[in-house]
Amino acid sequence: MVSAPHLVLHEIHLNPGQEWAFAVDGWRFFSVVSGQGYWLSDPVRSLDTGEAFMISPITKGVLRASQLAGLSGVYFQFHPDRLTDLLTPVERHFLEAKQTLERLALRHFPANDPVALEFASLAARSSPDASLASRSSVLRLIAMAVGIGPGALVSDSERRSSAAERFQALLGRITEAEFIRCSVESLALQCRCSTRHLSRLFRTTFSLSFSARQTELRMQKAAQMLRETDLRIAQIASECGYRHIGLFNATFKRRWKRTPSEWRQASRNADSSEVA
Repeated sequence: MVSAPHLVLHEIHLNPGQEWAFAVDGWRFFSVVSGQGYWLSDPVRSLDTGEAFMISPITKGVLRASQLAGLSGVYFQFHPDRLTDLLTPVERHFLEAKQTLERLALRHFPANDPVALEFASLAARSSPDASLASRSSVLRLIAMAVGIGPGALVSDSERRSSAAERFQALLGRITEAEFIRCSVESLALQCRCSTRHLSRLFRTTFSLSFSARQTELRMQKAAQMLRETDLRIAQIASECGYRHIGLFNATFKRRWKRTPSEWRQASRNADSSEVA
């Protein structure tokens, strides 16, 4: 079962006056290779050759080519939930936080901006493909555009506390795939603090408990694996950190209102309908 690709460049060509809307969700990035146009949302944004823009998942709008000339460009989409082996919990939380989605609802990059220049360079040297080199360059571009860099997501108040600093450093090292399989005791041991203090630090950072965040990430990973693979449910449960299939089934049904088998079948039916 194959999901819509992300981190893959796509080309588009619009005739004068033609309109186009992204047929995908998630974070979306667009670079104008040639021509002129407008991004029709609130506010309306004019676009010239070399310029780029980024919109968050909450943003809707339409791209229109100028009446005087067509417009050619490249675009790609980005889904943080498909990068559990690469993103840290802090980075994932940042990308999905309401304040981030609103603050970065629409971000425009002039042609001389480093992000626009990097995007233009990527479009010039890469044909649309899903190669590792291309996807790695796209990830670098995303990090630049959203402002994720070394130490960028650690607050000053957290730096002043040694326990909090160790906690942030730890979450900056482990991926979500590792996080969903660890225990609060193991994290506390690595941070050299009590489990109670670790739980307080976690709630301060993510605004919910360790167990609630871990369970949600496990359920998202399970739903993705059921949709995209043909692995046995027991194997998926193990991959998501559950030793007992009964607990996994009960937790999955409580979160998604369907059993894992029902979820997989519904996903396949939906995919078949889209293909038809």
